[in-house]
Amino acid sequence: MPSDTELPLWHRSAEKLIALLEVHEPEVRVRAREQLTAFGQSAIPPLEAALGTAEGSQLLAIVELLALSGSSSVILPLLIAYAKGSSPQKPSLVYELRALLGHYPLLSDSAWKAIQACTVRTAPLIARQIKTSLSLPISTKDGIDPLVFREASTAAEISSLTALLRWQRTGDVARQAAQALHQIALTPCLELRQALPYLRRAWHILFAHPELLQALKAIEEATVFWKDLPLPAESGDEFENHDLPVPVDNSH
Repeated sequence: MPSDTELPLWHRSAEKLIALLEVHEPEVRVRAREQLTAFGQSAIPPLEAALGTAEGSQLLAIVELLALSGSSSVILPLLIAYAKGSSPQKPSLVYELRALLGHYPLLSDSAWKAIQACTVRTAPLIARQIKTSLSLPISTKDGIDPLVFREASTAAEISSLTALLRWQRTGDVARQAAQALHQIALTPCLELRQALPYLRRAWHILFAHPELLQALKAIEEATVFWKDLPLPAESGDEFENHDLPVPVDNSH
């Protein structure tokens, strides 16, 4: 019986085809992509598994194939791939996210800013809010344990959580983001103050989650030594997004 590598492409496993996405021969890569596309939804699990080790052109090919699947299950893996991607890769990665979502009028400008501020640890929360906004099924993986942010949180994670609060004033995602910021406030840093304008909105929202008000109080107390300084600016986009569609802002 011939080995897997001796079989025609259309008889090979998805894992073997994925490995061919990084070979030098363009015609082999094209045929491998075509066959993986023909596999349909059955190719998604091995493609997701390969994201963790893929690099360069193979990574971008896998991301494109996942985006082409149109499955809502790949939103979180693509967000994580984007968060891990290098600066030169990020424009291509966010392009595939836009191709997958394809519902620009339903995602506000604040939503895209939150997506672009994504980090590995905030990706599940962003995925949850994307799916909520687009009325897509939510997975058990879509969410965070705020306690994990108690130690070794980064300025990028603070900016990402702040972007989520800017996007969503109320709801489960806003509550979890506020709880995460509350945990970060146990180790005070100036960057926390960028979340204050969005947490202060909670005072004006009827039935606001108490977690938002608790986070506001914790951050104000933790950063009192910097209260006379200008509020830190939120992190800017990592690349120009002038080609993004102009969506309707439904966050207000």
